[in-house]
Amino acid sequence: NSSICLMAKKRRTNSTSYIRLYNLLFGKGKKIAGKKKVIIIGGGLAGAAAAIAGARSGAKTVLIEQGGVLGGQATLGIVTPLSATGSVSGESFGGICEEIFADTLETSNNYAAPKDAPYNYENVNPHITKYVVLKKCIEAGVDIMFHTTLTGASVLDNKITEVEVFTKS
Repeated sequence: NSSICLMAKKRRTNSTSYIRLYNLLFGKGKKIAGKKKVIIIGGGLAGAAAAIAGARSGAKTVLIEQGGVLGGQATLGIVTPLSATGSVSGESFGGICEEIFADTLETSNNYAAPKDAPYNYENVNPHITKYVVLKKCIEAGVDIMFHTTLTGASVLDNKITEVEVFTKS
C-alpha cells in the first residue's frame, strides 16, 4: 500500500482561488500520522460511496465535487428510482450504495411518498437522496469540497503526485 500526504496552498486571483495539493511524502507502505490520504474526484453515488469507504477504513478522505450537492445523476439529474442494488435474480449486491438506497427509501416513505404508496415504493425523492448521501459522508468523516473542479494532475513513475483544483470558495 502506498500513501500520499497532501497539503493545500491557496493562490488568489481576483475573486477566484486555485488550490494545488502537493505531495509531501512519496513511498510505498508508509503512513503519515497513522492515516492514509485519499482524494476522490466526483461526488456522484459511486464517488460518494468510495469516499465513505475510504473514510470508514481510517483514511483521511477528501471528496471534490464540482456541483453544490452530492449524488450526481441520482440527485441533480433526477434519475430515479435507485433500485439497482441487486442482480436480476434479486440477490443483493450489498455495500454502501445499498445502504444509501435503503436509507433514502425509508426517509422518502416517511416524508415524501404518497400516503397510499406501499412501503416498497421505489420512486425515491432525489432531494432526500442528497440529504442521505451528505449525511453518510459527514458521519464517515469525509472532507467535502463543493464547487471545486479538477484542473490538472502531475504524475511521476505512474503515480499521481499532485492534484490541482479550481474552487469558488
